[in-house]
Amino acid sequence: MSLKIGDIVARKSYGSDILFKVVDIKYEKGNKIVILKGICYRLEADAPETDLVVQSDTCVREYNARVNRSVKEKIRSLNESLMRDKSKKNSFVTSLKRIMRTFQSLVRCFILMGTVITLILVWRSTGS
Repeated sequence: MSLKIGDIVARKSYGSDILFKVVDIKYEKGNKIVILKGICYRLEADAPETDLVVQSDTCVREYNARVNRSVKEKIRSLNESLMRDKSKKNSFVTSLKRIMRTFQSLVRCFILMGTVITLILVWRSTGS
């Protein structure tokens, strides 16, 4: 097998799970080492030429479609999660506002009661 820069390949040792583009070919101790960059993932790897399988255009299209579906599903799931969190946050904020209104009402009531008590005490002290 003769690989060239630009070929799309997969690693047999990893079950051809990720596709890579050949970006460089080096020789180390008489062995051909191929430098790879992921075509859909930010990943760089190297592999011996014997571990690589060139992928057909059809395989590359199917791989891209599969990765795109996976990314869209993750984005949809993340959006749903964010919406749930936002809903929880909104209900928390609503509850907090309700508690604050109740607290403000109690404070007003205590102020009013304090004013009434003060008036009663002043009235008693002046009336006696």
